[in-house]
Amino acid sequence: MTARKLMQRKLQDIEFSARGILRGFSRSAKPRRRSAGRVKELVAGHPHLEAIAESLLAARLAVQREFNRLEKQVRAMARTDQSYDAGGALRSQKIERSPRNYLET
Repeated sequence: MTARKLMQRKLQDIEFSARGILRGFSRSAKPRRRSAGRVKELVAGHPHLEAIAESLLAARLAVQREFNRLEKQVRAMARTDQSYDAGGALRSQKIERSPRNYLET
């Protein structure tokens, strides 16, 4: 789960960085329209921005691909292991405790 969360954060970091770079050049990628096509459209005609955007989009694609692969594995583990829930989180396990008689020695 730690690896999954790390990859998810890195995906967000890449997206936010691309958005911040575009904003610095007065280009706005609205949160709902952060597709690769929209980013390429915004940087068209700016050679430096095109190079930066191409690298960020390639990195995002690679991390997204690996994130999806890891997500699939985590869900498969959750289906086969009863100690995990459907989201891959560890279920709390109830510990059966026998009643104790503290008066006995």
